[in-house]
Amino acid sequence: IHYGLTEASDYTIENIPEDLAQAFKQQTRLPLEQWLKKCVDNYQAWTQGHAHNRRFGMTAKKYMGLFPKTAMVEDLVCVLYGCSIPVILRRREDHYIFVGVAYVHGWMDGEAIHLHKQGQISEQDFKIH
Repeated sequence: IHYGLTEASDYTIENIPEDLAQAFKQQTRLPLEQWLKKCVDNYQAWTQGHAHNRRFGMTAKKYMGLFPKTAMVEDLVCVLYGCSIPVILRRREDHYIFVGVAYVHGWMDGEAIHLHKQGQISEQDFKIH
């Protein structure tokens, strides 16, 4: 059965076609209402675990991400050699302090190395206390 792409708001529990509800029940072995509740519960648990004490933001070069709530506009988003995820560093006189880790779309799992090779981000040495 193929329904094509639709807006999520096109369907409610009351107006989902019966054949679609039956297909869900065959695949998940759960009634559609129970499956949807499980999906919502899983999504809420995931967001609470991953977005706790974080806020949405954007880098100066327009990369979107989730940053620590304590991050400030002048902080740096960096991927340190040996780290697979970006970190936030804050400048203090002659050194930097670690603020926290971040999710930056397009910078995860080695993607930052490709951006560096393309000249989109630069390399810098940091003295971290």
